[in-house]
Amino acid sequence: MKVTYENVMIHGENFPVRIERRKNLRRLTLRYDWEHSSFLYRVPYQLSSNEAKERFHSLLEKYLSSLGNEKNLRPYHGDRVYLFGEEVLITGWSLMSDKARFLFLKEKLHHYLEEKLPYWEQEFQSKNHPFEINYYPSYYGQNRGKGNLLRFSIMLVHYHPRIIDSVIAHEITHDFISNHSKDFYSLLLTHFPDYSLRDHELRTNQYKGENYGTN
Repeated sequence: MKVTYENVMIHGENFPVRIERRKNLRRLTLRYDWEHSSFLYRVPYQLSSNEAKERFHSLLEKYLSSLGNEKNLRPYHGDRVYLFGEEVLITGWSLMSDKARFLFLKEKLHHYLEEKLPYWEQEFQSKNHPFEINYYPSYYGQNRGKGNLLRFSIMLVHYHPRIIDSVIAHEITHDFISNHSKDFYSLLLTHFPDYSLRDHELRTNQYKGENYGTN
């Protein structure tokens, strides 16, 4: 893997871009890493630099358009923070250290996962899973396979519970199918019919989500 860095200007604000060239990558992906206020752009190794730049701006335009508001890039503004899809006031948030913020958010997400993970394990008739929470800029969830360990990004705590559950369901599906084949998504959608919508909301930083029924 080859890594380079560039910058992009969005509404007068400068954002770093980490560009990863990967040999086994088939398609381009772009996502926002709010912890570092930067973009992660993954590119197939064989794609030329000029084409990669052109495709980046095209993907960025679509990404920002889907957000509707560039402020959605971040889950907090001043002392107002998105927690489980609701914008709440946390007095002193803007003055807290990164470590203090992390510990606060980790406790919230840990409590949620302790309650909801058993529900989805029962839904899938799956095994029990230990789990870890940390900053994972490359993914929201990961099924490690060995030891049944699941890893979850601290970023999830900002999203609506249904969106968090979509990540849990995704990772538990990997207990049965390791890849992302048609069979994988068929099984996932059987247990989580609105997965595609929730995944889109997750990847476009729609913390509140939308159109929640009785699923």
